[in-house]
Amino acid sequence: MTPYLFFGPESAFLEDVGRGFAQKLFCEVPKGPCGVCTRCKQVAQGDSVDSYSYFPDPRYTVAFVRELIDRVQFGPAVFSTLLVRIHYPEQLTPEAANALLKLVEEPPTGVCFAFLSYAKNKLPLTLVSRCQAVFSPPYSQQDISGKFAEKFGVAPNAFYSQHLGAQLVAIRSSAILPEALQRPIEEVATLSITDKLQLAEQYSAHKIHVPDLLTIWLDFCWAQLKHEPNSGPILTRANLLIEKLKELQYNVNLKLLLDALFLQL
Repeated sequence: MTPYLFFGPESAFLEDVGRGFAQKLFCEVPKGPCGVCTRCKQVAQGDSVDSYSYFPDPRYTVAFVRELIDRVQFGPAVFSTLLVRIHYPEQLTPEAANALLKLVEEPPTGVCFAFLSYAKNKLPLTLVSRCQAVFSPPYSQQDISGKFAEKFGVAPNAFYSQHLGAQLVAIRSSAILPEALQRPIEEVATLSITDKLQLAEQYSAHKIHVPDLLTIWLDFCWAQLKHEPNSGPILTRANLLIEKLKELQYNVNLKLLLDALFLQL
């Protein structure tokens, strides 16, 4: 299938573009996406079996490409298409880009690649030339205000001036944890080592909700990076959360995982 390259400025919100593209492919309504059918909801929640979404950790390496080849070699499991969304492809190492190129040129039957980049000029020309490039225009200020209000329960100016409060709104509105454990990531980062380890033990008793909490924390990191793209600490924190979310897909010791996460914040 033809690979796609969605590109645009930071205010294009390519994560939403990629999600919308996935919903378009899988929607149960012929002229979708409808956003409300089971398949659209699965994509929105990251539960679609034939839709993979990847972020750099902190870069895409040859090992990532090898793992990807193993995952897609048999094509879609349920639907007619297996969609692979690769965010920030400019973070591919040269070796990884070369290894990925062959897979993109000759994908397994039914596999579709979608690259989402805010820096098209940094991508290898060999990769760009093989994709159907689609420019995503920036969102208007009104659109951005609406998205923040929808996702975080506050307007953009309130989000930046009351970041911790907005984060708590998101955590509490999800109703995933007891009130005592509804903490923004910045608060956890300031705790003493002893308090961090005690908190990790408390969180580990709520295993089913830990991925949701880490995802909310990661969402806030991405939102911060849109306006502070050169912030090393925020990027480090985001990459750390991505790493731990990936580890949660396997049978890991949750307490040890949270210990390591909290101590590195």
